[in-house]
Amino acid sequence: LLSLTACNKEASQDSIIVGTSPDNPPYEYIDNNNNRAVIGFDIDLIHAIAEEMGKSVVIKNMEFSALVPALMSKHVDLVIAAISANEARSEYIDFSSPYASSRMAIITKGSSNISSIENLAGKKLGAQLGTTWETAAKNFAQKLSNIEIHAINNNLILIEELKSGNIDAIVLESQQAEKFKAQYPDMKSFEINDNESSFAIAFSKGSDLKDKVNEAIASLKTKGKIQELKNKWLDVPVATPAVHIDEKPVHQQDAPAQGHVQQPVSEPVDNAIPAEQTIDDSKKEEQSQVSGDSTETLKSENPQIEDHKVEEEQKNLDSKSDDKKHEEVEAIKEAPVGGESKDLKTN
Repeated sequence: LLSLTACNKEASQDSIIVGTSPDNPPYEYIDNNNNRAVIGFDIDLIHAIAEEMGKSVVIKNMEFSALVPALMSKHVDLVIAAISANEARSEYIDFSSPYASSRMAIITKGSSNISSIENLAGKKLGAQLGTTWETAAKNFAQKLSNIEIHAINNNLILIEELKSGNIDAIVLESQQAEKFKAQYPDMKSFEINDNESSFAIAFSKGSDLKDKVNEAIASLKTKGKIQELKNKWLDVPVATPAVHIDEKPVHQQDAPAQGHVQQPVSEPVDNAIPAEQTIDDSKKEEQSQVSGDSTETLKSENPQIEDHKVEEEQKNLDSKSDDKKHEEVEAIKEAPVGGESKDLKTN
């Protein structure tokens, strides 16, 4: 395999290297019925933008928490992954003009008695690691008593944790909640209207692609193409009544400090392994709450996960004490960004 640096130099003339995290339906996710292609609203949008610019697209799959480090180290040209633009992240990366708005939601089992933020007290609350929703979950924990936060890299694993009863609820984006409810009718959700943000494409600081992408976004809006894609991917049934909370909007996640680079996956989309199959060894400890029962469920309902990878991951999880897991997770989350990174090869 060529290194990503070499790929960037080679591809910069005619193509755009795009980082994404394909575990966020309907924005980006693996289509198991179509040769594991990455599909979704964001994927269609970036292809339309590239077409406006006269370029092609090369997709790089990685964990969500690795996207910003990949940008800062210039392993990818841009990131599109339902990422919220906010002031904290803007200190480290640049954003395009917004292309979609989003709202926060809470998803639970249908049998759950959780119907408001207040009902989360004393519950186990899941959120995707490194996202706005993890920050929101932590804010809830500060306001309410005895909320146990389970931050995991992958939304699909979070859903399995919810199904198996290892967590009681998940904080996520409202359209994602609707997509998961369509797949699992025994789930329910409610929106939180007081927390609305905008999704934008992310670039490394000073990228000359930003202005060109903004021009393409403006052109696509004028042509009605973005609305067409919203109708295709985001046209979902009306959600359950929204819940208002008496607080200021939740502060977004701070961008990582400089020094250490997470390791992105270097395979193009046609050979990409689903995100849940390419979890970094250094971040397996972050998923310490994934029990043996939910792991078996994940294997049975997601056949693309190889048995030996699941067994190896479970051994690694079981072999560490809770204190050690906590220390390693905190070290990963606090590690600075910008150091050397070796490319990962997919199996």
